[in-house]
Amino acid sequence: MLVSIYNNHILVCTEYDATHNLLQIFRGFTMSPTHYNTPIDFMATGFMKREKPDYWHIDKPFSITTDEAPPFTVNNSFIGSNHGIFAGIRINSLRHGISASEVGTVWLDEKGIPFTLLRVENDAQLLFISDNIGNSKTEYKFVSAIQGTLTQKGSARTLSFCSQSVVDTKPTIRPIKKEVYAWINGTKQRIYDTIECDFAELYEEYEVINPATIAPALRKHRPEKGYPKNPDFTQFCEAMITFSATYRFLSDGTVLCHFNHRTLQGVSIGRHMGAMFQERIDAFGGGVRRYIPKTKHIDTPEGVFDFSRPYPLDSEIFPKDKFVTEEYYTNPNSPPDRIVDYFFDEKGIAKLGFACGYLPLYDGAPEYRSKHLSEATELIYTRKAYPTFLTGTFSRVQGISYKKYFPVSSNAASWYSVQAEGKTYLYADFFEQTTLQIPIQGKATLLEKSDSTTYKIHKNSLTLSSPKGYAVFIIK
Repeated sequence: MLVSIYNNHILVCTEYDATHNLLQIFRGFTMSPTHYNTPIDFMATGFMKREKPDYWHIDKPFSITTDEAPPFTVNNSFIGSNHGIFAGIRINSLRHGISASEVGTVWLDEKGIPFTLLRVENDAQLLFISDNIGNSKTEYKFVSAIQGTLTQKGSARTLSFCSQSVVDTKPTIRPIKKEVYAWINGTKQRIYDTIECDFAELYEEYEVINPATIAPALRKHRPEKGYPKNPDFTQFCEAMITFSATYRFLSDGTVLCHFNHRTLQGVSIGRHMGAMFQERIDAFGGGVRRYIPKTKHIDTPEGVFDFSRPYPLDSEIFPKDKFVTEEYYTNPNSPPDRIVDYFFDEKGIAKLGFACGYLPLYDGAPEYRSKHLSEATELIYTRKAYPTFLTGTFSRVQGISYKKYFPVSSNAASWYSVQAEGKTYLYADFFEQTTLQIPIQGKATLLEKSDSTTYKIHKNSLTLSSPKGYAVFIIK
């Protein structure tokens, strides 16, 4: 496999078949500039013809996106990843005459509520933020509107404006580390440009700041003569979550994300997503269909949806905003833990699969997630999905998510495998009555299956049959 770094992007090129390589491109390798979060994020995937000399050229795209970095949910709002916090109030005030040196100064509205100047955006726009008015530092909340004219505290200076809006305030993450390493014949070495290797690992670590500490920190650290430019206020703020992840790129194109996050200050995570899932591109002309194993028919105001079989994403009807809760699990003790998209050609034949999910390791064990999960995923009208790993108050969250493209030889059934921690996890899915014979190396043990699926374990293969259902094995 080949790994290449260019500016802010990382490319992973792996062999797929005799004529194509699989390209996967990620962004976010450089550290965050002021006013932005820059996490590691999936950007584009697709096939490159193997005779192409340009490794950055995608001939057949499967996905183009800038929003698959998983965030946390705190106080019912996404934070971390590429998300800020909707706490800033942007005012439009033409020729306001205020410079960045005044960031951190306090202004009072006509009700006497104090607002701290957060950023000078341009000569017509300013960004303010109130102090925390929530119940505690971790249950933060902010004033959402400025009443009337602003008056600078300690002076007679006033500031009027023609309009205001609440905006997503960034940055909310404080980068600690981003490093890429290649493994060649058991030896680890740092990657700076392009290299052929056996597999590669990308380490990412950052802190999610506590928004309740932004305004006080800006005031406390304001220099005597003011800030020389808009400051990166995250360097002054307190951390409330530490995000730590290792992305492992395997030679078969699998991307594993080993995450091990810590919560600070007793923060309660409304939702944690170890993975994000965008709609795939119709690469073969026959549409893309989505399958969510271990789900019953899902009842929504838009209709009843059956994702236990591949559902066409080009359908005019789709859930507007639906959480897949326990009432929709086929097994209440084993929540849905993966999503699979199938690419079809113009003849209606499945050509390729893309799987994204959580391995049953660490906090991802089904019995653990069933006790600490309020919904397995959220489906929304953009055909995006938000798979949830855990919800609640934890001092640590540890698990492994994966993304994988795999060949499909039949509309009736498919299978793929994921290697992690010295074991192979094999997933088989059935949509019509058929039999699969899958070659294996090692001892196979059943983890779980649907009632309708039958199987036999041979020395070098698995034989599985089902009219509709799934089976999961561990091989070691």
